[in-house]
Amino acid sequence: MTKLTRHAIRIKAMQALFAQDFDAGLSKEKAIQTALTLDEASVKDNILTPEYLDVLVSGVIDHQSELESEIKKHLKRGWQLSRLPKIDRLILSIAIFEIKYIDIDDKVAINEAVELAKEFGEDSASSFVNGVLKQVLNKA
Repeated sequence: MTKLTRHAIRIKAMQALFAQDFDAGLSKEKAIQTALTLDEASVKDNILTPEYLDVLVSGVIDHQSELESEIKKHLKRGWQLSRLPKIDRLILSIAIFEIKYIDIDDKVAINEAVELAKEFGEDSASSFVNGVLKQVLNKA
């Protein structure tokens, strides 16, 4: 069985949350399994759901309105949450959940979010994510 790194788990959490955001009827468990089986190697290795993946996905789902409210507070005037790319919104939600509810160094949460934004977001996404998360920390 392949062990996923925390970075890989964050990617899988983002993929699971994206799938569930796209299909509201999709259960958390099915969304996680979908994310875990996107990679052919994962299918062959039959990866069990890592506990941290379940914690991230469950936490973001359970605290979605609070996390989105926190994101809204730090958007530029005139911007709405609906205007953000889904990927950016999900990356921010995961990072803010980690900052508020997980015993993790805030710098690690921000760095991981910036890396996810570089990997999956648009060109300016990493700067945007970094700026919003720094504001979240400054207001905490």
